[in-house]
Amino acid sequence: MKKRIFLDYAATTPVRAEVADVIIGAYRDIETVWHEIQVAKTKIATLMGCDDNDICITNCGSESNNVLIKTIVRSLPQDKNHIITSEIEHPSVLNVFKQLERDGFKVSYLKVDANGVINLDAFYRCVNEKTGFVSTMFYNNEIGTRQPIEIMGSYLRARQIFFHVDGVQAVYNESFKVSELPIDAMSFSAHKLYGPKGMGGLYVAPKAESIKRDLIACLPYSTRSKAFVFSENTPYLIGFGSACALAFEDRETHIKHLRTLKQYLIQAIENLNADIQINAMNSDNHPGIVNFMLPKMDADSAMINLDMMGFAVSTGSACSSGAISASHVLMAIGLKEKEAKRCLRISLGHFTTEEDIDEFISALRVLV
Repeated sequence: MKKRIFLDYAATTPVRAEVADVIIGAYRDIETVWHEIQVAKTKIATLMGCDDNDICITNCGSESNNVLIKTIVRSLPQDKNHIITSEIEHPSVLNVFKQLERDGFKVSYLKVDANGVINLDAFYRCVNEKTGFVSTMFYNNEIGTRQPIEIMGSYLRARQIFFHVDGVQAVYNESFKVSELPIDAMSFSAHKLYGPKGMGGLYVAPKAESIKRDLIACLPYSTRSKAFVFSENTPYLIGFGSACALAFEDRETHIKHLRTLKQYLIQAIENLNADIQINAMNSDNHPGIVNFMLPKMDADSAMINLDMMGFAVSTGSACSSGAISASHVLMAIGLKEKEAKRCLRISLGHFTTEEDIDEFISALRVLV
């Protein structure tokens, strides 16, 4: 049977064999549970570039987004009822903002340009004396666009406005120390860096200690107290730590690998001369995400055909799979609905090879 080729790493990543071994070992040995939990948190914090105490453990990236936003926004003074996000956020952010809007908060949804980048002048105009909270992505999960979080964060910090960044697609795919960024909180997830599903995290800056206490009260468990040891998914948490340790060791090599493969893929698509349009071609985009529009075939049909040919790809966010409407991200960058429905996302990863891309291009040639 022909090997299946996985090209959907932005949706999820396979668990590394070393991580799986650690998880299985944790199920067998419960004698050193508390010590191993602390070691795991240290490994997670090391990858993030912060102190152990700045990390809260959650069940996933979406929960991190959901709980953080609700906790912060609902603690704002009454005269700070204006909150800001962008039109291209993940559903776990946008849906919360829409609910908060129904609850009476004034919400501004920042528009993006044709490459998916927030217009900074529009952002500056949007922030006012009633603004209390801003949330945006680091990298967009569908088109790979990187937002100018450093510029936005510095502007907001000078005005003492809480800034949250959805970093789910960024951790392991860019080298940074979160404690050195001008942000107040960042969400991340284990299964986007070759760890287990069902584990996520939140970085909260040291200055927001009171907010951490509120967050912990909202979370199903917390590694900040020994009283919760036996209610946690301890093996998965230890596996999360192992995945972070491996990512910290080879992050630079991993990023270089992705960038090389991405350029190889883009060049191969262009060499097809098939009138395929690549979306959001910024130089600082995510190193492993390529989104492109097919000339005629709709993306759902293409994805089904590619699946039967042995390739796992996607039409966008895994959290929006099955949606009938076109991607809100692709519509926001100016594509018409019919055009948005002809777009595929290819996301590369640790185990992708040039041979995998060659085989994918051969299959794509058949379709177009």
